[in-house]
Amino acid sequence: MRRSDFRDLQIWQKAKAVCIELYRVTAAFPSEEKFGIVAQIRRAALSVTSNIAEGHGRSSNQDFARFLFMSLGSIRELESLIEISHELGFIVDENGLSANLQEVARMTTAFIAHLKTEA
Repeated sequence: MRRSDFRDLQIWQKAKAVCIELYRVTAAFPSEEKFGIVAQIRRAALSVTSNIAEGHGRSSNQDFARFLFMSLGSIRELESLIEISHELGFIVDENGLSANLQEVARMTTAFIAHLKTEA
């Protein structure tokens, strides 16, 4: 199956927007968290976009779905980290970030289902 560029995928575009927003938000975290929660949030956010891109380059829908499942795991990790950051007072209002992550999770789940029906 010939695929378009991963950058054309709405799911990747949305995940990238969330990743960029998380980088901006974590820039204001306390400096002592640079190698703690900031690094963990950024790694997880990058993992979401990277797994979508890497999966897109795979030769089968089954492989692509496997990478999308890894993205889902990173999304859940981010939800947890954002909630903890909010409770620690590092994020004033996590609702926008959480809503955007939930949207990416829904899109990912739907895309996995689509890939499985095409298999």
